[in-house]
Amino acid sequence: MRLSLQSVASPLAQPASETRERRLLELQLMNYFCFSVCSSLPGTYFPEIRQIWTVVVPRLAISYDALLHAIMTLSLRHMLCTGCQDIAPLDTIKLYHAQYLEATLQEYRKVVVTLTTAVADAASFTSVVLSLDAFASLRDREFGDYTAPVQWLQLCKGVTQVFRVTLQLLEGDAEANINKIVATSGPFVEPSKILCEANRNQFPALLVRRPEDSDEDDAAYIDTVSYIGAIQSAADAGEHMDAITRRLVIYPVLFPQRFVALLDEHRPRALVILAHFFAVAAHCQASAWVGDIPKKEILALEGFLAPQYRHELAWPLSVILKYINSVTTAMIFRVLNLLVKHGQPDILGGLYIMVFYVLAICLGATKLSEKTATIITNVKMLPLILGASSILHSSNSLRKVGGAKLEWAVMFAFHILIAGATTILAVGTPDLQSSSPLPSELKMGKAGIALLTIGWKFLIGWTVNSWFRRGNTLHAEASRAGRKILIGVAPTLVFIGTRVLHALVALVSQNKSLNPITGTLAVRVVLVFLPEQSAALTLLGCFWIARNGKKAESTDEEAACVRLDEQGVKRAGYAG
Repeated sequence: MRLSLQSVASPLAQPASETRERRLLELQLMNYFCFSVCSSLPGTYFPEIRQIWTVVVPRLAISYDALLHAIMTLSLRHMLCTGCQDIAPLDTIKLYHAQYLEATLQEYRKVVVTLTTAVADAASFTSVVLSLDAFASLRDREFGDYTAPVQWLQLCKGVTQVFRVTLQLLEGDAEANINKIVATSGPFVEPSKILCEANRNQFPALLVRRPEDSDEDDAAYIDTVSYIGAIQSAADAGEHMDAITRRLVIYPVLFPQRFVALLDEHRPRALVILAHFFAVAAHCQASAWVGDIPKKEILALEGFLAPQYRHELAWPLSVILKYINSVTTAMIFRVLNLLVKHGQPDILGGLYIMVFYVLAICLGATKLSEKTATIITNVKMLPLILGASSILHSSNSLRKVGGAKLEWAVMFAFHILIAGATTILAVGTPDLQSSSPLPSELKMGKAGIALLTIGWKFLIGWTVNSWFRRGNTLHAEASRAGRKILIGVAPTLVFIGTRVLHALVALVSQNKSLNPITGTLAVRVVLVFLPEQSAALTLLGCFWIARNGKKAESTDEEAACVRLDEQGVKRAGYAG
């Protein structure tokens, strides 16, 4: 057996003869398959099906090389999905996966041309494994110039043809293991239960016919929507995630061939329907086989579709935002936990971080008009800037830089400046969204963002000044914590500056592609989302350091008091 990529040194790059390294590798992969992969396979929530996969399938693989290689392939795919590096680094695992997949396809092609009853059972399981690996391979997709994942669907179609032949060969055979598995999936694939009006009506907007659609096209779209609606109906009914994952793997195999062709042509309606498929797939994002596939595919489709079609992605995008908001909610609870345990002088920084995450949830979890969403997006800069100033104040407080009264006076003046700038910006922003804003509102918006930019520059100056000023604290740990916070504030100002300058350019130029709500995907991710989240996370880290610094300062003070008490006792003893 000769495989591709033989120039790379690995057990699979050896000649056809067996090697100790290869035997050990395959032993590890088979062990991993039985004890880690099988429990995650769609359908193994049935005890009988799990028994088949863990016991029967490995036995079948002994006499069928395609299935043996497929097991190795799926084990390696699972390692890539979960980040498992027990047997090798991920780069090496990726290489092994490519080689075993090629070996599987080579053996698979040899046998399918002359399928017999003797190998039909093993060939059927090989088809199932290839379908699952093809779906999970979507996690590796790169989105430079977008192309629909047609190759995945075409592979599924090819595998389906083989699967149908093997089922015909094994028809009526009660001992065939694949028939036992198919029997449990009967309700999943029963046409009368899938291609029904209730499932289609889950997404009525997808059923609207367009002028360019032929009768064949429309029928293909409707059937595909029925499959997607069936998945959503199952999720609404509370079906177990493993069962829904099983549907995700099976249904694309059943999509009409005409739909795959329309998808290959990048027809807008086909792409919108595909986005809804990935949106229902988000119900299973906790599965190793699904992961972040829905988020990546939907965001890529949003960036590819022309602006006039993006509103049709409202529901898929809302599903992704729910996932993002769940992470944001977790961050809020983390901040609250820190606030409960934190010293009073530094509580402002934590409160501002929490306000930022609350605004982020309001923006993502509710349906807002473009004007309102733009206001909230701009207002989100306020807690970040004020949070950075509060954390900087914590650093100076720990290091005892300057007078406390002067620090609080500067903090008070800075808060007035930023709050006023944000208010002016929020008042002027709505009318700036119109095609011809009034000069007075345009001036107000520019004044607000200009003041915010001045505030950001002042914060940079304040940070630089704090860096070069010497601390007067006697507590070493507190001093080190204050210096660490100061170092953390520096990148935070870069992230905040990116966001502020983007808002400045967007408002002054009135370039719609720079709009933080309706602009291009690249702008919203690179210039809005990433800078904001990076700033918030950095501030959260600084807040944690400040908390530990306060603890260290208190500990040092207690130790100093103990030492003074001990010295007093000794002196009293000498005097006596």
